Amino acid sequence: MDEIISSMVEDATMAQDRDLPPLTALNVFHAAGTTGSFQEAARRLAVTPSAVSHQVRALERFLGTPLFVREARRVRLNAEGRAFLRVVASALMRIGSAADRLRAETARITTLRISALPLFTNVWLIPRLEAFERAHPEIVLDIETTNHLSTFRANASIWRSATSASRRPALSSAN
Repeated sequence: MDEIISSMVEDATMAQDRDLPPLTALNVFHAAGTTGSFQEAARRLAVTPSAVSHQVRALERFLGTPLFVREARRVRLNAEGRAFLRVVASALMRIGSAADRLRAETARITTLRISALPLFTNVWLIPRLEAFERAHPEIVLDIETTNHLSTFRANASIWRSATSASRRPALSSAN
């Protein structure tokens, strides 16, 4: 994962040195190019057909060449547009894949919230933290030391039932 992030940072640094087209215009162009319709692209992106047309025109001005052949009530990609669409689609796919990998990596991290008395925390819990963190690097601990019983009502997902009549919180694991 570190290599992916390093590559993304390096690519972003190189991109800052160049004059790149706006991502919004590229996304709109991709939608219009794959659907073959400004109206369908607008529906897919939840914008107006006029907004799609403006973004495409801005991208064409940026590139200095038309990407679509405009006909009555329809548009189609010209040769430059087809070639550019292949590159844009590939780039957007790579961005999506990198984002998916990053989200999957981040999703593996869990936060374990512990609320305990100061005596318990200092005498029992703290001496065991280093071993726990080595054994479970995917778990982030959120430790609260208090003399008050915490209810963990918000985001509580692990409960211990003392009796069937009264429920007392034990630990909370919040994602």
